[in-house]
Amino acid sequence: MKARLRRLQKAVLGDDVVRIEQTDGSAYCISCDDAVRSVHHFWSDSVMADHHESPRPSPPPALRAIAGARDRREAYERLVGSYLYIPIDAEVLKEEGRFEPIGLVVGTSYEPIAPEE
Repeated sequence: MKARLRRLQKAVLGDDVVRIEQTDGSAYCISCDDAVRSVHHFWSDSVMADHHESPRPSPPPALRAIAGARDRREAYERLVGSYLYIPIDAEVLKEEGRFEPIGLVVGTSYEPIAPEE
């Protein structure tokens, strides 16, 4: 029955869809292409925010799914794998499920910018 359901899911959603089991018992499904695309947009939006000295955007759903995954390391590898352009510390995400911003220029650290009131 499970194999049949997986085949049906693959037929409907496509071959590159990854299912990430969450700690709350739910599951998050996304294609690998969409995950990498959303992470890339997060990176580029973070670069622009840093340039304009404004707060960085919130992490995309793909990264939030990794943070909430039962096995964060496996989820990370399955969704973004060796993609390098991530404006957060990947090890902290995999180990602790937290989003720890990093500097995007070599030799710098990230300094959070408070939103203007």
